[in-house]
Amino acid sequence: MIVRIQSDGEERTLALDELEGLIREGKVGPETPIERDGRWLAAREWPGFAELRRDTAAMVRALWTRPTVPWVTAVIAGLAIRVHFASITTGGALHGALARETPAILERGEGWRLVGYGLLHSGLPHLLSNMTAIVVAGVAFERIMGHAALANVILLSVATGGLASAYSLPGTPSVGMSAGDFGLLGACAALGVRYGSLLPRAALGIFGATTAAFTLWAFANGLTAEGVDNSAHAVGLVTGVVSGAFYQPNIEPWRASNRWVHAGVLAIVAALSLAPIVAGPSMVPMATYEADGASLSRPSYWQVQVSRSGLRGYGPFDRSAALAVSTRKHEHPPTAAEVVEAERARVARLDKAARVEVIDAEHARIAYTVDGRDRELWVRLAVRGLYATVGGVDTAKGARMAPRLQAVIDEWTLTTPTEEKAKLDGASSSQWRVVIEAAAAQAALGDEAAAVKSFARAHELKPGEDDIAAAEVEALCRSAFPSCRDAVARALAAHPDSSKVTAAIARVEAGG
Repeated sequence: MIVRIQSDGEERTLALDELEGLIREGKVGPETPIERDGRWLAAREWPGFAELRRDTAAMVRALWTRPTVPWVTAVIAGLAIRVHFASITTGGALHGALARETPAILERGEGWRLVGYGLLHSGLPHLLSNMTAIVVAGVAFERIMGHAALANVILLSVATGGLASAYSLPGTPSVGMSAGDFGLLGACAALGVRYGSLLPRAALGIFGATTAAFTLWAFANGLTAEGVDNSAHAVGLVTGVVSGAFYQPNIEPWRASNRWVHAGVLAIVAALSLAPIVAGPSMVPMATYEADGASLSRPSYWQVQVSRSGLRGYGPFDRSAALAVSTRKHEHPPTAAEVVEAERARVARLDKAARVEVIDAEHARIAYTVDGRDRELWVRLAVRGLYATVGGVDTAKGARMAPRLQAVIDEWTLTTPTEEKAKLDGASSSQWRVVIEAAAAQAALGDEAAAVKSFARAHELKPGEDDIAAAEVEALCRSAFPSCRDAVARALAAHPDSSKVTAAIARVEAGG
């Protein structure tokens, strides 16, 4: 016999035994339309619907009443307790190896922390509150859904909550199984909503009122207490609800589909844990770094600090790396070799044997050793007239994050140094003194053509003014422009007795 049903807004044609199987498995709800004798009926009016549903309900109720050992709940709680006391006796070594630390996860590729942090707790009250939720909800959930479902829901919720925490609180390490608690509560809620008609009254109380009350209490506590990772809680809860929407009670008709869910959950957890190992540096969230003279990116969670080599910029809280950009004005145009040597001299205060390797005209690497560890300072430089902008990446030798940071330096955008920015805006002014300042700024930034043009404009605004000639000589000659010689000749010809011109020439010559 062939029948038609309406499912998800579409009509389906099924064999009678196939329809009965779907009813028995709970996949056809009481209000699902089924065609009989040319008219549509609600499924609850279909002959045998109640009996078929009772078979499923009986199997689910049997899960609740049969004697079973919730060994996964016991293992999780026992392991968390053992790890907590072990962390006390090891003096924080376990916290250092397992805590959710964003730099360790993304920069060093320690993806296991996305799961391991759940076994750690900040103190006995923290441990007891988390284990209470695990035991109360876990025993009931494990009875109905099975051992693997409980383990997988908690594992996935801890992992997704840890990833959310890594991005929302990157500067603060976190510990605790709260994300797993919320995931378990969310899965319990999904179970209560989906299969409430099949659950015994005692089980429905846990999956309904108890779960809701505990979840509301935990969220309220998180919003009012300090040091609570609410993002991990929220993501863990959502993860639990979603995974609970895929899992079904652990009865024979549904075990095959549950096995596919088990495989999918484990694949997701493995992917989350392996992603930082494979591509951690590329997962680091970036923010804009505005330095005087340059604009680039930096890891968003890095803080202002001084690196081991003396770079003043940004780095993680453990000072394992640093990214910095600085711009300095020199008396005369510096060469690339002079700029690199200045960086080497600074590092030499830590290691007199610091070695320089020139990569190309813009890049150099300075290798040094401090506290018995080999480190590298990757340097990029840009010389603009009297200004030298230097970008530095200071990391341990071979650090995973180094190539990403070096790429960031190579992608910088050079900007006008603050002290010259306002002056440049005066190039089109009608006031000759303002134009002179703009011309001097253009010369200092290495723009010879613009500087010569601005000085010519100043001469037009105030013909015969020796202040303009003196400023032109000093600006063009200090920047070592070829136009310096012509500027000196013009100044001496136009103002042979000017003490200002004479003094400007003397200052330039004294400076070499």
